[in-house]
Amino acid sequence: MRISGRMTTAWRGGVVSGERQSVWKAVRRSLEAFRASPWGEALEIVGLALLIATFLRAFVVQPFYIPSRSMAETLLPLDHILTEKVTPLLGWFERGEIIVFDGKMSRDLLSLMSPAVAAEIRREEGPREFVKRIVGLPGDHLSLKKGIVYVNGKPWPCASGEPYRADFLFRFEGEELQLRSGRLWIDGRPIEDRMPTDFPVAALEGLEPEDIVDLGGGEMGLRSLRVPKGYVYVLGDNARESVDSRYFGFVRTKEIRGRVLATYWPLGRMRLL
Repeated sequence: MRISGRMTTAWRGGVVSGERQSVWKAVRRSLEAFRASPWGEALEIVGLALLIATFLRAFVVQPFYIPSRSMAETLLPLDHILTEKVTPLLGWFERGEIIVFDGKMSRDLLSLMSPAVAAEIRREEGPREFVKRIVGLPGDHLSLKKGIVYVNGKPWPCASGEPYRADFLFRFEGEELQLRSGRLWIDGRPIEDRMPTDFPVAALEGLEPEDIVDLGGGEMGLRSLRVPKGYVYVLGDNARESVDSRYFGFVRTKEIRGRVLATYWPLGRMRLL
């Protein structure tokens, strides 16, 4: 009886195993038949397209839209742009390129924007992207002479070709400037201590008293800067309506998310940049 019981169990197991194999073969035949059908081929193409699109968006290209006039007339509100992510990952940047980067949005910066744009930003949660043009690369010297921005001794042109005009290169809180033992002091403290905590003090190298201007209202402005390693200096093409490095300082290269390639919407404004 014991031997018979073992044989019966093995025999039943063989039946179950055979049934599973038959079911699996039937499923495989059904799947192969579906893949060969028009619907199966279409679904395979759509799935492959979605996979490629996901990869491209994550590592190669990504779309954004423009919410303000800070880059007018190059980019206008509601323009849709396409950016590529490869060159920023490789650390390849050029002066004059338009980039998208992560930005910090403080109340101070919001107060500088138009009410409509500021209200839109307040409704959104999470990090905010900025779109600006690279003006200064690491090692570049920026200066302000008679209201015109100079990069390495040459006037920086607007998109229109006219010299870019500004009142300061970076603003900060302060009222009284002093020179003590060859060092600049603001309101009784070294100028380095008057900068924001995330401001690279290497940018102040070679600063002279005439490089600082009193803006009034308890604020002062720098008219000379050296772009430190690992940073870029950015400006908006529309100087009067742009919140850029003049207000939030340098942009870390690791915060750059993409380089703008083209506008693709509206169709009438589709073009390469």
